Amino acid sequence: TNAHVVAGAGSHQVITRDGTGVSARVVYFDPDHDLALLSAPGLPVRPLTLAGAARNGQRGAVIGYPGGGAQQIVGARVVLRTQPVAPDIYSQQNARRDIYVLQSRVRKGDSGGPVVDLSGHPLGVVFAASTLERNESYALTNGEVRRALSRAGGNRRAVRVGRCAV
Repeated sequence: TNAHVVAGAGSHQVITRDGTGVSARVVYFDPDHDLALLSAPGLPVRPLTLAGAARNGQRGAVIGYPGGGAQQIVGARVVLRTQPVAPDIYSQQNARRDIYVLQSRVRKGDSGGPVVDLSGHPLGVVFAASTLERNESYALTNGEVRRALSRAGGNRRAVRVGRCAV
């Protein structure tokens, strides 16, 4: 998920599609790249297999919970892969991120959800929507996710999350 999604929260849960809540802990928190990894040992599902790098023009879907409501799946197309320098979630320092620019409508509540290919394999993690273009959004690539997984190693202990980013 995104660091800005868990920042400032004292407890975490992963809620399954059938509404079952499973306790989770943040085991990696990176406000510079806006990524957090959760461990939810009681979750009765297998991890998804990450896809390779997306191609410009590749079609897929964004899976999210806009407004905190029911799950919604909307079409997406990768427009561009780029590495901009962007502010951290607190707007205090800058970091280079590897991102996809998507043609997809993303709303509050979709952050931290996946953008997937047409086979359902994650291409990245949605983190923002354009404030200027209604159908433009942004996702961190799996390169960023793999880097976070590598940095976290096998850690399953809770780490501190920063203050709320809002």
